[in-house]
Amino acid sequence: MSKMVPTPPPGFDDLSVDEQIDFVQSLWGRIVATSEQVPVPEWHRQIIRERLAAYGAEKGSRNH
Repeated sequence: MSKMVPTPPPGFDDLSVDEQIDFVQSLWGRIVATSEQVPVPEWHRQIIRERLAAYGAEKGSRNH
């Protein structure tokens, strides 16, 4: 992260729990809107490949 932001942001602790959840969901919505810019680490890709292979092997063994 190039710019440090105070954690939690000013005023966050003054919000109700419902408002805090709404705030976090709003932040997540902003991130998702630019998801193509979020880097995917190679180890995530490896886990996906492994799980897809395991799923394919399990599915193939059920067909026989």
